Amino acid sequence: MAGLNEFREHLGGRLTVSLLEAIGKGKEVHSIDINTLRKAVSMLRDKW
Repeated sequence: MAGLNEFREHLGGRLTVSLLEAIGKGKEVHSIDINTLRKAVSMLRDKW
């Protein structure tokens, strides 16, 4: 979570993160729900 804030500061303002919407289809977002991110990290950690 701290890394996202550091990245935003590095960009000099607004957070912009590229995510995949589908295979080969990207989407830029300007906010990320921290609870959803934590859940995704947890799911990936359990799987791998």
